[in-house]
Amino acid sequence: MTAGLSLAWLQLTKEKRHFAAALAGVAFAVTLMLGQIGLRDSLLATGVRMYSHLNADIVMTSWQYQFEQGTGVIAEQRFAQALAQPDVASCAPLQIGWAALQNPVDHQEHQIVLLGVDPSQDVFRFAEQAVDFRALTRAGTLLFDDQSRMMFGPVAAAVRSNGRFKVRVSRREAEIVGLFRLGPGFGTDGHLIASDYTYRVMTSGTSSPLPALGLIRIRPGAGRGQVLHELSATLPADVRFWSMEEFLNREKDYWLRTSPIGFVFTAGLLIGLIVGSVVVYQILYADVSTHLPEYATMKAMGYRDLQLFLLVLRQAVLMSVLGFVPGAFMAEVVYSITRRATLLPLEMTLQRSAQVYLLTLLMCGGSGAFAMLALRKADPAEIFR
Repeated sequence: MTAGLSLAWLQLTKEKRHFAAALAGVAFAVTLMLGQIGLRDSLLATGVRMYSHLNADIVMTSWQYQFEQGTGVIAEQRFAQALAQPDVASCAPLQIGWAALQNPVDHQEHQIVLLGVDPSQDVFRFAEQAVDFRALTRAGTLLFDDQSRMMFGPVAAAVRSNGRFKVRVSRREAEIVGLFRLGPGFGTDGHLIASDYTYRVMTSGTSSPLPALGLIRIRPGAGRGQVLHELSATLPADVRFWSMEEFLNREKDYWLRTSPIGFVFTAGLLIGLIVGSVVVYQILYADVSTHLPEYATMKAMGYRDLQLFLLVLRQAVLMSVLGFVPGAFMAEVVYSITRRATLLPLEMTLQRSAQVYLLTLLMCGGSGAFAMLALRKADPAEIFR
């Protein structure tokens, strides 16, 4: 004899208010988990967003390097020493600092990331973007990230209309001569790119003029692992060398495991699981306790404990499915609102949805397994004595 899906459905929906409360609890947990995982993935994506556009096989960093806003600097002679290695084709410096960009409308200053590059070298790769770095050869010229947050004013719109736009950066006159698309993150509101000379002028007295990273390209046919070994063995210990993949993974690892914000998102995910589990457990346990005479009758009719356990598990699976749908819909609404407000790359992906549904199924199934303990009390001899 088998307790079918229809019986599980009837058991689950007999108490309409309890059923609605259970679905609301599951939906809330799904929304919370999707929100936390989405924000966590956005944190990782924006943490390496700028670095993912670097044109390099190997990245040279200071020994003090921790993450993008805590890079340390590299002595200039290290670039010549790296370039002296026979398999190194180029070693381009990248300066990373901050500047104050004045909003042209309300004249308020806001901090923006300022990147310094040698315009003659291909430091960045912007796929499907026509970015003219040669325009930076004139002192005082800048490229503006047109995905920067609105606090900087209508700079991008003015450049698109006129081709260039005068601004004040760190109390100095400058001119935006082009745009690129990068976007803000959790620690940055936007980006400017300048020549290495303009960078030094704009950050004079506030940031070190020395480069933060060295972007190394190896010669065709050279083995990257061998070049990494030679550079590490030859250059002094005040610099470190990473393959591009290692460098990006290191940055992600910092944001996820070291920074407080990564811990907050992980904690939020666990809270969602706990809240949903408690709600589902309470509903299923109350349902099992209320229907103990019915379960005892089924035992007397010949149903085994395993079959009754499967009945409760079916109820848990139904709750996971029916609660996931509204939860995913609410999460999509939250994604849309957050995306417009923060410009973070929040998208509902199939992989993320599948991941959260599996967590939801585990949450409901685990709660159902604990609720099954009440079935041990369903003894026909005791109930009908």
